[in-house]
Amino acid sequence: MIVGKQELPANNAKELIAWLKAKPEPATAAERRRGLRRPCLRALFRAADRHQAAIRVLSRGAPAMQDMLAGTIDTMCAEASQTLAHVTAQQDESLRRDGATRYAGLPDVPTMEEMGISGMDILVLARAVATKGTPKDVIDKLNAAAVKALGDPDVQKRVAALGMTIPDKAQLTPQALHDFHKAEVDKWWPIIKSYDIKIQ
Repeated sequence: MIVGKQELPANNAKELIAWLKAKPEPATAAERRRGLRRPCLRALFRAADRHQAAIRVLSRGAPAMQDMLAGTIDTMCAEASQTLAHVTAQQDESLRRDGATRYAGLPDVPTMEEMGISGMDILVLARAVATKGTPKDVIDKLNAAAVKALGDPDVQKRVAALGMTIPDKAQLTPQALHDFHKAEVDKWWPIIKSYDIKIQ
């Protein structure tokens, strides 16, 4: 999700983009940690010509959320698991969700697709992997155990409380994970090359 400080003069993603375009100086942002996802997010905005303003990163890691709540930075992008408690407490405001569907914990927060901005389906996926060459029958047994665990109501409640969503059962397969990874490479590699994004 993208969240903004309470004083941010934007109530949704469209207003945020308009504000960025009109803002004479760069907006300020925080990032929860270093990584490829956040630069790619900003690059995707630029690639779609959604705003011309730069975003200057002022803080990373643990201080990022504190800076957001203190109002010393304008906006930040982080997983729902990191922002949900603050958004539901109305300490800051969620401007949009970058997944393909609305998050059940915040049903009133629209997706970017609903705001008329496509190509912003960005997911952070928790997954289990095994060493290359692990026998298929072992993979299948591990997968079956994981799917069974994720079907437990207590597990589902805990996952929801953390701001996370369990995919549909049809997506909880090794092949579905393989297809997801391939689609992500196909989507992001042209952007990574275009903006010469490097791993830091």
